[in-house]
Amino acid sequence: MTRKLYPEQEAYIADMPQKFIMAAGLGSGKGSMSIAHYKRHVSHLPLLIIAPASKTRDGSWEDELQAMGLDLSKLEYRIVSRERFTVGKTALKKPLWQEFAPSYNGGKVYAVIVDELHIGGRKATSAFSKKLQIVTRDTPFFIGLTATPLPNSWQDAEGYAVLFGHSRNATAFRNYYLNVSRFKGFPEVVGYYHEDELKRWWNSISKRLDRSQIAQLPDRIIQGIDVPSPNEYHTMLRTRMDGDEMLDSPPKLLHALRQSLISNKLEQVENTLNGTDENVLIWYTYNSERDALLELLTKYKEKTIYEVSGHAHTQPGKADWAKVTNSVTLCQYQSASAGIELTYATVSLYFSPTYSYADYSQSLGRNYRIGQTQKTLVLCLRTKGTVEEDIWRCLGNKGDFNESQWHKTIDKQVTTE
Repeated sequence: MTRKLYPEQEAYIADMPQKFIMAAGLGSGKGSMSIAHYKRHVSHLPLLIIAPASKTRDGSWEDELQAMGLDLSKLEYRIVSRERFTVGKTALKKPLWQEFAPSYNGGKVYAVIVDELHIGGRKATSAFSKKLQIVTRDTPFFIGLTATPLPNSWQDAEGYAVLFGHSRNATAFRNYYLNVSRFKGFPEVVGYYHEDELKRWWNSISKRLDRSQIAQLPDRIIQGIDVPSPNEYHTMLRTRMDGDEMLDSPPKLLHALRQSLISNKLEQVENTLNGTDENVLIWYTYNSERDALLELLTKYKEKTIYEVSGHAHTQPGKADWAKVTNSVTLCQYQSASAGIELTYATVSLYFSPTYSYADYSQSLGRNYRIGQTQKTLVLCLRTKGTVEEDIWRCLGNKGDFNESQWHKTIDKQVTTE
């Protein structure tokens, strides 16, 4: 059955131009709306989707296309990563991006959807943006998806101004709009010229939509995100060895197996954090997961990092919650799943599942409770073909994942290796 858009989503795209930025938040249905917009206007054209690398591997865009009623066996489409679009080669050794640029070396016209456009698209001089500028000149349909188009204010509009033909190049945009001071010995944007004009132009190519504006969305959405399993997991399962260490009991093996899943999940964490300026809770189990997450979070200078764990308790004071924005709070189940409120956050990202349904249920209630005035989104990372699928299945059935199931699951997985 074809997925139907909610009335607010239909209204959002009703008068939308065929070249536009959907500045819609996490969980608002950007993917569905962009495909509906494509079907409505240019379904005769082949479709190019440029997405983060992890989303080109997990099948989520293919699922979205099918959910919106498109037959993949009949649809001419390409789903490529930003990196492959920029530097990849064709069978004829030509740069891949040229396949989609008729005016440049004989490519073919594609309708274009770019997921997480702000990554690479904000800077007109980035290698990705330069290639995309050529491709989007040739297509009648270009939709950029991003919940955070202007994280650093108007200076981030530079790449979009060139992509949408508003400015000739980056230099023209900077000279006309940016008031740059060099008083400190380096260039610093201290203000903007022609800001009213800039706002009018921006409103002509971009429009905001948040979950809270979609009345029919439930107050809490729980969504699973599949992550591919690493080779290390399957090697460890087969050999019962972690390097030189023998994993000679089911609990010991299971702990090692679960911690082997960390690296593949970090990319999905980045996708989530790059795609929102909402306050996010990240739930984790092991100290090794905490260490990996803290290292990743050093990239996010613009986000405020809090922690509620056995290591630290830096949760903001309740009197300040209304002012907390663009934050990440690391939450360890044992420390944060009960007895505290976290309603300043609207997104919960489960980096790993707990074995205890009580802990999971309690953790869900930290920000979805009396006092929460916004719609909340729950994202559960689930590594395919691993014990995590069984753990999430138990939690979904309101049960614990216990010792007897460890044996059963491990034996079952070994026989399928």
